[in-house]
Amino acid sequence: MAKIELDYKEIEQNLGFLTSIYSKYSPSPEDYERIKRSCAKKLFSKSQNLATYGMFYPYEEMTKFFKYYGKEVSENEPYDNEYFFDENGRLLLTRHFFADKSVLSFTLYFYYDSYVDAVWYDTKYGYNMIARYEKKNGVLTRYIEGDCVKDGTVFGYNEYVFPPEKGEKISYSSFAKGVGFDGRDYISKSTFVVLCDGAR
Repeated sequence: MAKIELDYKEIEQNLGFLTSIYSKYSPSPEDYERIKRSCAKKLFSKSQNLATYGMFYPYEEMTKFFKYYGKEVSENEPYDNEYFFDENGRLLLTRHFFADKSVLSFTLYFYYDSYVDAVWYDTKYGYNMIARYEKKNGVLTRYIEGDCVKDGTVFGYNEYVFPPEKGEKISYSSFAKGVGFDGRDYISKSTFVVLCDGAR
């Protein structure tokens, strides 16, 4: 992976973009209950390791780049992820569980014509995430996820810009405020080639 400089103008643009997305959503417990009651289908999976989003994404193309280590299971088997779908097969809500079946976090998905927003809420540590999946002419073009605290302050992100064809380079950039050596900001920008599915 070839390392490239990432300038702070781009960083501020991405942080502002993610902050504006996060400010749009403030789901309540009633929203989660409504989604659970109205869903047309539920699925379950068991992970081999901690997975932020689980087995399913709003766009299936994401599974080419983000490999899930686990398997789909029945409700009667041990599981740590629960997925709720609407009548059109769209993923609306994912719940993630601790081993004792208490809820670790949940992810809500909001669908628009050319993109999907996802808000990931942590129930224990107050650590949230925001993400956007973007398409152009029906093709996945970008995925960006931001780390934020409960007041909506975004302090870091990962961004992937996808090529139109497999074998071409993916652009990846990452920023995290104050987590590097001696409290410095962590900044990275690279390109890499996906040769097969499940690159991450």
